[in-house]
Amino acid sequence: MDYQKVKILLDKIKSSKPRILVIGDIMLDKYIKGSVNRISPEAPVPILEFEKETNVLGGAGNVAHNLVNLGAEVELATIIGDDSSGENIRELLKKNQISSKYIHSSSNIITTTKTRFISQPTHLLRLDHDSKGFDNSDLAILNNKLNNIYKKLDCIILSDYNKGVCFSSFIQEIIKK
Repeated sequence: MDYQKVKILLDKIKSSKPRILVIGDIMLDKYIKGSVNRISPEAPVPILEFEKETNVLGGAGNVAHNLVNLGAEVELATIIGDDSSGENIRELLKKNQISSKYIHSSSNIITTTKTRFISQPTHLLRLDHDSKGFDNSDLAILNNKLNNIYKKLDCIILSDYNKGVCFSSFIQEIIKK
């Protein structure tokens, strides 16, 4: 990353409210916390006694959230599943003042969800729910949603976690625009 361009962007954030588009793979990060006080009699595994569940934005959502905290006006472009994790993401975006105007909900996929089971201070297990990629029609719908936004932006950030939104030909088209 070009340090000078990052510095210019950060200076602009300090002096105004730049409009930034984050395009990429979003995830729902779930944290299930509890305590382990015994081992299961069924198998030699710890039993986590539930205390608390927390949901936060992951992947491109975390990038967008950090930019909002720096003072930017943020748009997020991504694809989520038409499922409960996708709805949780929409609620978190609204709570964190991130526009969901450029998010496409698809019944073809499940929303990427990373569930971490934690007993302080030990991270016991991570359970992943991932789709195996996006349908070309989903990427085309997302691309069409973005057609008129580019001239209104100060910056575009690509946030690739190898989940499928940052598909090579899609990214090349964004760079051309």
